[in-house]
Amino acid sequence: MMRNGETLSTRLVSLDVFRGLAIAGMIVVNMVSVAAPYGYPVLQHAEWHGCNPADLVFPCFLFIAGVAIAFSLAKYLDGSTPIAVAYWRILRRAVLLFAIGVLLNLLGNSLSTVRILGVLQRISLAYLFAALAVLHQPRKGLWRLAIGLLIGYWLAMMLIPVPGQGAGVLTIAGNLSGYLDRLLIPSTHLYQWDGFNGMGDPEGLFSTLPAVVSVLAGYFTGDWIRRQPSSSKTSTVLALISIGCLIVGLFWNEVFPINKKL
Repeated sequence: MMRNGETLSTRLVSLDVFRGLAIAGMIVVNMVSVAAPYGYPVLQHAEWHGCNPADLVFPCFLFIAGVAIAFSLAKYLDGSTPIAVAYWRILRRAVLLFAIGVLLNLLGNSLSTVRILGVLQRISLAYLFAALAVLHQPRKGLWRLAIGLLIGYWLAMMLIPVPGQGAGVLTIAGNLSGYLDRLLIPSTHLYQWDGFNGMGDPEGLFSTLPAVVSVLAGYFTGDWIRRQPSSSKTSTVLALISIGCLIVGLFWNEVFPINKKL
């Protein structure tokens, strides 16, 4: 974009700062887990139910992806660029992310035991579904989709019985998400650490549904920011909405525990 002969940046600086902070958080968490696995518990992932600061890093990356979607897909939504180009770019990015994740898992493993899912794979799938939804749904439809995915996931996890376990069992072996992972993917290709031992995956397929909502939350935020002036009022409104979401999450935690691995 040009104005008076000067090039203006179209990047959202706050998003770049947020991305940098998320990467810094990821580095700190990884360093602590390797150098001091039994120290600094606040920088460790929660063992099961609960939420430590370390558990917030990955959702931040999903949220960032959603904010970026609001800006990168704007030219397709307003009709200035053919939507077919958007499909190609979304699919290419998703496939590359997924493939890189699997290749990284292959390091030090064989094809017979490689973990198929993982962090990059979840970002890939969540980004793919969220971006396609943005292209095909109006804003109200996206809100309905996000709320439906969250409530639907909650009800499914609590009401659908797992054979031999029953309904609403949120243990590694007894939860519905892990059971579905085992049905769809051989246990040798699932997560083998932190007590999972192939019984499921913390980045499993079914538990990707609420991760899609994390991306959509970022999209809602980015799309709203695009329409607002750069002012302290905008920042204040964002902060108040964030506090409101935290309060809702804390109340929901009483009936459906916060658990990053689920």
